[in-house]
Amino acid sequence: MGSFGSAPETWDLKSARSDSLASAIYRGARLWPDCPAVTHHEQGASLTYAQLNARANRVAHALSAEGISKGAAVALVMENCLDLVEAYFGLAKLGAVALPLNYRLLPSELALLMDYAQAHLLIADPARAEAIHAQGVGLPPRACVVGEIAQVPWPQWRSLVAHHSEADWWAEADERDTFAFMSTAGTTGLPKLSIKTHGEYTFAALSFLLRLSCFVDVRPGTVMLLNTPVFHGGGFSLLMTALAGGWHTVLLARFAPDKFIEAVQHYRPRITWLVPTMVSACLGAGITARDIAPLQVVISAGAPLPPSLRRQAEEAWPHVVILDVLGQTEACGPIACATDRETVERKPATLGKPLLGVELTVRGIDDDRELGPGEVGEVCYRGPLLAQGYFRNPEATIAAFRGGWFHSGDVGYLDEEGDLYLVDRLNDMMITGGENVFPAEVEDVLITHPAVAEACVFGLPDPTWGDLVAAAVVLTADATASEADIIAHCRARLAHYKCPRRVFFIDSLPKSSVGKVLRRQARERVLAEMNSK
Repeated sequence: MGSFGSAPETWDLKSARSDSLASAIYRGARLWPDCPAVTHHEQGASLTYAQLNARANRVAHALSAEGISKGAAVALVMENCLDLVEAYFGLAKLGAVALPLNYRLLPSELALLMDYAQAHLLIADPARAEAIHAQGVGLPPRACVVGEIAQVPWPQWRSLVAHHSEADWWAEADERDTFAFMSTAGTTGLPKLSIKTHGEYTFAALSFLLRLSCFVDVRPGTVMLLNTPVFHGGGFSLLMTALAGGWHTVLLARFAPDKFIEAVQHYRPRITWLVPTMVSACLGAGITARDIAPLQVVISAGAPLPPSLRRQAEEAWPHVVILDVLGQTEACGPIACATDRETVERKPATLGKPLLGVELTVRGIDDDRELGPGEVGEVCYRGPLLAQGYFRNPEATIAAFRGGWFHSGDVGYLDEEGDLYLVDRLNDMMITGGENVFPAEVEDVLITHPAVAEACVFGLPDPTWGDLVAAAVVLTADATASEADIIAHCRARLAHYKCPRRVFFIDSLPKSSVGKVLRRQARERVLAEMNSK
């Protein structure tokens, strides 16, 4: 373990500029060169801050040699790994734009997003590279694979990078330049790629670091276990928070309770992030307070934490503060959370107050007026961590950012002390296991089944998944189909987390006078039928 000392006497002020994401890595390499920055648990491999800075420099030199320049988009399709972290910060040094994509998407879904973002290069891990290559879907002009795989005739990424210089590379990127396009929506209609700048992520990291200091020692050397995918805005935001603070981040490629316990007991982290489905899995696996004794804070985000699940977790792990966080991709992750332990204990259902620099208000759904304490409306916010809009989607940008506030789609209220509570979601989006699912995308696939005349998709409450994706289906005349048939049809055409887990066959869908399907009424009908049985 390296030592956490004072700044070195030699300091390149140009390289140390604080408005680029790459500056966090540069500062880490100068302040804590021999201290661990990132470790991949399954691989047992680590990078110190000096090594991470050197690897990021190599990536920048390699990409430049391949013709990638400032502003060019590079798609990243990988599980959590050191290569992904190196790529992020190499792109930051170069001033290019990261396009991290969900590796669980189908090749056709990935192709749509890469084409829409005008990606110049794809870097994929072997499993994703094989699937994409086998499908023969549209690709960016160039593609590389991370690792050895005979079936894919793409250049090998690590070999491409290995021979390049480790000399510091600094593009003229500042806080206003785009760092990433973060995907926030489904693949029907125009995609919603949130435009994220260097300055927004830097501010978000430091603001969240300050809030976490109310609950845990955040000095350099703090160990954090990161179970969530780093392609997600929230996962990357927490990684950035850790690196800005000089922490040691331990990555899991994929979450599993046994791997989680193994990592906790080996690295002894103080803090981790568990989405509600992970909390449920840990409790189901019988994980005790003794098993996770080193942990002090569990951040819960990605979906609302059900009160019953919170109570179970608090009873099982009484020494841990469970910090429920409001976050959104458009805000670089965290927006609000409790400010102290007393608030968590006294108001377990609250999402607390906005982070430093964030203004948060609740506005009328119909008239957009600011509401008072206890009045339910749409949660809106603004601040230096907010996105610039959606890439190539001005209509969505205008709708969401109207009146100088970002309209989150969450419905909630503030209490007399200014603490936030959520009630529902204004839009139809579901959050299942921390993943966003949009009904229209699933419905478009359902109606391609030859036996389906109409379909309506919605979420049902579930203690494990948050929202359980369900579908109400009307069959064509004289047609027959089983629930298993319908689900199999979807699983062949969509990422599996988007597919219905329950299918209900009904005679007709409730509709308005102009023929619009009334989604809420369809859901209520299904719930009523379930409750009557």
